[in-house]
Amino acid sequence: MTLLQQAERNTDTHADPDVHTALGFLAHLSGDPLTATLEYQAALRADPQDSIAAGDLAILDARAGDAKSAVALLGEVSEKDPGETAASMDLAMIECAIGNPQAATMALRHLLEFSPDDQKARRMLASIESKANTCGH
Repeated sequence: MTLLQQAERNTDTHADPDVHTALGFLAHLSGDPLTATLEYQAALRADPQDSIAAGDLAILDARAGDAKSAVALLGEVSEKDPGETAASMDLAMIECAIGNPQAATMALRHLLEFSPDDQKARRMLASIESKANTCGH
């Protein structure tokens, strides 16, 4: 982590989104969500298309109780980078958790368009649909 922090202070890499994303990840693993959030936000300022930083920030937001922000970030990632299927799955899970089975179904169908063999997504979609779109609530 020390080398990454030195790279962050270096004027050549100060705005490098990969450095900020890596620092955010390490801060998150170290149990420091505030620093992780700040690093992911810095990564997104440097590269608004950074789907990894946006997805990780969304998870932190969701854990902090800010589902609205998490849904917005994950929705953007899912649309901008459909190959980032974890974002669609996370979006579906959050939508279910906040009682929005229709949005969860849409996220899962979007995921399955790009990853039709994703068995976890298929099982979750089947579960939602078998319970009349209630997400198990």
